Amino acid sequence: MLLLRAAGRSLAVPIRYIVETMRPLAIQALASCPTAIRGLAIIRGLPTPVVDVANLLGLNPDGTPSGEGRFVTLRLGPRQVALAVDAVVGLRTLPPSTIEALPPLLGDAAQGAVDSIGLLDAELVMVLRAGRLVPDEVWQELEARASP
Repeated sequence: MLLLRAAGRSLAVPIRYIVETMRPLAIQALASCPTAIRGLAIIRGLPTPVVDVANLLGLNPDGTPSGEGRFVTLRLGPRQVALAVDAVVGLRTLPPSTIEALPPLLGDAAQGAVDSIGLLDAELVMVLRAGRLVPDEVWQELEARASP
C-alpha cells in the first residue's frame, strides 16, 4: 500500500494502481466539474484530471483546495488520474487482515462528490473504494515497525 496524508488524515491506496508520485504541476480549471476535481494537469504529455482528496472526503467543508504537496498518478486502464494530497509517506506492506480491518477510504466521503465523480469515471471510484483510511493508532504502529 502507498501511504498518503490529506487534510490531517492518513490513507492507503493499493500500489497496483500507482504510476508515480511527483511535485504538483499547474492545473487548468474546468467549468462544470465537481468541486473535488480541481481541473487538468499535463502529466507526461497527457491531460490528466486532478482530484483533490481532501475535498472528495469532505475534509474541507468550504470546498477550498487543500494544500497540495504531492500528486499521485493512478493508472485506470488506458487512462490516468492524479490525486492531490498533502504528502506521500511511503510504501508499507500490510497483512490482508489489517487492510480488511481498516475503514474504507470513501466511508467518510461526501456522497454527492462520489456520485458526481462516479458519473464521470466509475473506474476511479472503484480504485478509491479499494483505498483505506489509516487511523492514528494503526499509523503509529506502522511507523514503529518501519523505524530501525
